[in-house]
Amino acid sequence: MDRVNLPSVSTLATPINLGLIRNQKKYLATHFYSVIQCLRFHINLKYPGRYFDKLGKPDWTLAVLRGDAKQNFFSDLRDYLNNWGLQYFIVNFLNSERGAPLADDLIERIKNIYNVESPHWLTDRKFFMSGSDSALSNGLGLRFGRVFPEKLLNETPNKKKIISHSDICLVLSDPNSFTERVGIFGEIEGVHGYKLSQASYYDNSKYYSIFSIGVYTEKGSGLFAENFTSNGVTRVVYKFQADHHVVDDFQYVVSWFHNLFFHSPRERTRNRDDDLNFLLNMLEDNWHTPISQVLHMLQEFFDSDDTVNSFVGVSPIITSIQAT
Repeated sequence: MDRVNLPSVSTLATPINLGLIRNQKKYLATHFYSVIQCLRFHINLKYPGRYFDKLGKPDWTLAVLRGDAKQNFFSDLRDYLNNWGLQYFIVNFLNSERGAPLADDLIERIKNIYNVESPHWLTDRKFFMSGSDSALSNGLGLRFGRVFPEKLLNETPNKKKIISHSDICLVLSDPNSFTERVGIFGEIEGVHGYKLSQASYYDNSKYYSIFSIGVYTEKGSGLFAENFTSNGVTRVVYKFQADHHVVDDFQYVVSWFHNLFFHSPRERTRNRDDDLNFLLNMLEDNWHTPISQVLHMLQEFFDSDDTVNSFVGVSPIITSIQAT
């Protein structure tokens, strides 16, 4: 369709308070898990990306990765992980109790923008990776029946194209129905968040992404939400300022992965952070363990009582804030 270029308008930014970290160790485990997820499943990474898949060794170990890759390979990956890796973290974060304030705000804003009133709105939720650059998006189209909204201005959604060109998908479900599920799509920018407030960013392949989350390189440590309207379409934009602890913590964990790969687990730099050392020791103890098992151990650790579970066709949403 032809779109008329109209002035873009943003509402006043509203701060989002994520509250206190109830369990630092489990919170950091989500960061560790997300970094390894990106290393394992992000297709555009040379190491390991598709490399080990092509060798017929998709379940590689951290030791094999370090031994096979070129010297100091992780230095070349850090910027990519700060961008693409944050996508994986945001998905995991939004599915956790810790990220519930952001997820709740997003759903409420979508309801208001599109005049969806309770109790007719779908109540269970789950966030998934989307995009052709992540193997985790395989089969995403089977998790929901239709794209929401069903029409933007005069354009109807192309489900396959939207999945391919977006970063994140929110699936909302009816707990009383196994068939009523909708997919709502968005974008994540771990480095170039400023793009999310530009109308041109959404003009073509990203047109049906109606929410976005990004890191803005500006002073401050806040998280802000605003409704951004361009060419007749209103989208929800979330801005993490550069010094927000979520961004800082993810980059900090990435730096410790660099330390591990550069020095090896036995020679890595030591620190006095007990929670961080617990997780680094977990990786050290499993340096030769298949990566699928390492992911499972990390997920079991932070998933035990810190995750919002949506049924995705099986069980209703459960939220627990118990911390150990």
